[in-house]
Amino acid sequence: MANFRPCQHPDCKDVNGNPRLTDRGMCDRCYERLPALVEGLVADYKWLKAAMPRPPAPDDLGRKATPTGWGHPAAWASAICADIAFWLHAARRLLAEAEDKTPPERPGDERTAVALAHRAVNSKLDQFTKLDGAGEIVAQWLLLRKRVRVACGLARDVTWIPQPCPNPACGDYLVFWIKDVGFEAVRCEKCGQPMQLSEIPEAA
Repeated sequence: MANFRPCQHPDCKDVNGNPRLTDRGMCDRCYERLPALVEGLVADYKWLKAAMPRPPAPDDLGRKATPTGWGHPAAWASAICADIAFWLHAARRLLAEAEDKTPPERPGDERTAVALAHRAVNSKLDQFTKLDGAGEIVAQWLLLRKRVRVACGLARDVTWIPQPCPNPACGDYLVFWIKDVGFEAVRCEKCGQPMQLSEIPEAA
């Protein structure tokens, strides 16, 4: 007999405002949203590393141009990137612990840590959602994406398309096409079913 429990995705709500019940860690609708969240988080990391200017070098006396506070966008971006690397690696550690493996040490190189965690989470996403603690990690991922967007004044370009969902159990006739920084996704508004851009005539 299936053991149902509340979905642990932090944003999950049914019509009454309560988390949906599921026999896995996260309900189908929330699970379908996770790949886009992970890819968007990694895209934010890459964008911040590439887009933020380097802070000015110290002057001849060794004085920094901005000695207090964040002082420069690159300092803030570096802190956010470190948090992204930390919480992606946290998911990788959680997966290793669930398999009774020695939790991997985080590589000294931040980009390597992000790449390894990205690969681990993508390859075992279904397993990850069933683990206690996954909901807390996902909550941090969502918060990090929001922090980047608010601080940088970024907004997703969302196009609503009257297109039948390919999921036969859904039957909805509205999907949305999200164009974000370094990232695009098309999915059903109702069930979260992902689609390829090539499947959407309006997006071709």
